[in-house]
Amino acid sequence: MPAFLLRLFVFLALFLNVSFIVDLSHASEPAPKIVRIGYAIPVNYKGNPATIHKSGYTYEYLLMIASFNNWRYVYVYRPWSDLLEDLAAGRIDILDNVSYTPERAKQFDFSVIPIRSEAYYLFVPEGQKDKYQNKEDFFGKRIGVGRDTTVSSQLRQWNKDNGLNLISILIKCSHS
Repeated sequence: MPAFLLRLFVFLALFLNVSFIVDLSHASEPAPKIVRIGYAIPVNYKGNPATIHKSGYTYEYLLMIASFNNWRYVYVYRPWSDLLEDLAAGRIDILDNVSYTPERAKQFDFSVIPIRSEAYYLFVPEGQKDKYQNKEDFFGKRIGVGRDTTVSSQLRQWNKDNGLNLISILIKCSHS
């Protein structure tokens, strides 16, 4: 076999081999799945929501989930109440900080391993802590709570379950 044909044969074999390897490397990594994340716009925010610096435990946790699943997030910026509607309608895929209620559990999938737990506190006037040692000590008291919030509905149920005859003072909130 002439040297020219041998070199041509080796060159073609190397070229085909390299091309085949390159094609395999592209085929092994699928395109990331687009996942729409709801992001509540802060009340009275006047700037571009996309420029808001995102940080914190939930943000880092979501980034970790994305890296495990080959997801790419697209943020949807809207007021909180609109985001709940978007989640119910399927216009977004994930919304964090949604308080669990039995009604919401019928509509949304909640993680079996929640990111955090919720605790609610009743604050009393300074120096009067000793007057409120048991739940019965709250009988007939007025309690301020955000209007149309999950906490207000939970307080109503707690009041009903315990027969405390509480008077709820409803306060206008920026989101529920």
